[in-house]
Amino acid sequence: MSLHALSRDGKVLLPPFDDGLALGAGDRLQVAGTRKSFMDMLAKGEISLSAPPDGAMPASDRKVGPHYHLAEAVIAPGSLFEGRSVRFSGIQQRFNVSVFGVRRKSRMTRAPLSQLRFEAGDTLLFGGNENDVMSMRGNHDLLLLEHSAESVPPRTRP
Repeated sequence: MSLHALSRDGKVLLPPFDDGLALGAGDRLQVAGTRKSFMDMLAKGEISLSAPPDGAMPASDRKVGPHYHLAEAVIAPGSLFEGRSVRFSGIQQRFNVSVFGVRRKSRMTRAPLSQLRFEAGDTLLFGGNENDVMSMRGNHDLLLLEHSAESVPPRTRP
């Protein structure tokens, strides 16, 4: 994973970062990484599902387990989600999932996830129970990439 931005006290710090930069309580990190790296962090308990990345209140108390899946979906052209932010799109509440990130092919965005407005073609990385993820099948606004749905492995103890 690589750090793309750090939000601290309402200010956004961008790379290159000072060598002496230390993370503090309340810092929000914007990172880029592979789906596997997010999967590993979830499996190790390094990502809290009780504190959604967009800053919204959690829809329910979710726990990573054998039925928790990470998956991807694409915002369709003409989607009712276009132009809406992650927090106010209703995706998380409607499907009972947590959105972890958005990949945009046209450019790298440094806006916080809570302020990012969806565009057609954006790919969302999200997690939820298998039934909630599969409930997206057939939705014409959010196209589930079913091949991407993968169960988070059980947490390994050292």
